[in-house]
Amino acid sequence: GVEVPPAHIGLSTIYEKGVDTYAALIEWFYDESKDVYITGERIMVGLIKDFDTKKGRKHNFKKIRNFSKDIKGALNRWASILTFDTLIGNTDRHQENWGLISKDARLNPKEGGILYLSPAFDNSTALCYEIFEHKFDLYEEDKLERYLKGKKAKHHMKWSLDVKRQLNFYEFMKIFTVDFPQIRPIIANHLSFTYQQVEEVLAPLVEAVSDPEYKLTQKRLDFVLKMIFRRKRILEETLEL
Repeated sequence: GVEVPPAHIGLSTIYEKGVDTYAALIEWFYDESKDVYITGERIMVGLIKDFDTKKGRKHNFKKIRNFSKDIKGALNRWASILTFDTLIGNTDRHQENWGLISKDARLNPKEGGILYLSPAFDNSTALCYEIFEHKFDLYEEDKLERYLKGKKAKHHMKWSLDVKRQLNFYEFMKIFTVDFPQIRPIIANHLSFTYQQVEEVLAPLVEAVSDPEYKLTQKRLDFVLKMIFRRKRILEETLEL
């Protein structure tokens, strides 16, 4: 599977007095007493002199790949993360939502630690979060197609500085597999799940929170599942998997 930090439903009764406040609690993914974390933004600023940290307009995969080509497993992990982002519709894997972890670097300051790519953290800008439930029924074929392939269907990063426009998820992944065909089996493996498997994992969340303001309804779950599997089908067709 794709490595993602465990997430939990958080409930606070003291954040706002007298009000139940729900939030996502995400487990930290490295040990600050042992490891050193290098943000993607810091890396991009070092690679591109005039890198815009506010918008990240020059955030691009080719620079990242060239920088990390000697880091064990980095290419395969990017294949996993970007497949995951495509399936959930995550448009926000910006330069602060990935980084490198130097494992045990604080324990061995002279030798340094072993570098590896961070897991896929901060995945909240996804799963149709921005669509109100009363509008689900408006997403018929034409509107649905635009949503799945249009401006709401793009990785934050460009493919390269030479490719000026931002590719949609599927165009990006197509170029990815053309340039690095060795990742095709990794992507295919990540697409081998069934509807029933995903539904069984997510269905208990419908009953997890009763507060109607925060509750995951069955209607929203069905819509999210529909979108995941439409993206899955488009990606499979695009990559001919």
